[in-house]
Amino acid sequence: MSITHCEYWPFTRDTAYGCFSPAPEELVFLESTTRSGFQAFRFGINNYGAKSSTREGCILERGRMRWEIRLAEGEERRLLAYVAEFRAAGDAVIEWLRGSCVPEILMVIRDHLITPPGTKYSYTVLNEADSRRS
Repeated sequence: MSITHCEYWPFTRDTAYGCFSPAPEELVFLESTTRSGFQAFRFGINNYGAKSSTREGCILERGRMRWEIRLAEGEERRLLAYVAEFRAAGDAVIEWLRGSCVPEILMVIRDHLITPPGTKYSYTVLNEADSRRS
């Protein structure tokens, strides 16, 4: 995943790229990822992410109370999932960056998965080899 035009935490101003100040749960995510040694960032309007040297996770707002999680290793996407809580999305990204595999991430978010309108599934595993690692 290659995100361009992002601003790394801590932000220099609250309105960069048309973004609003982070909500409390978003601040917790930004601070937790940074304390864990990862690079936290925001991009677009109300989208967040973090990365390590080999992995990256993004959280995209997909309507009211709906978040899309995208996890990648290098340039390979591994998981796409939809959840109803930002906190669950943030926890998934942090666990991914700490080295958890896709099945472990799905256990973290299983109670928060949703199927948004216009989609058939609440998540998609994008690399079968990873789904067999547990």
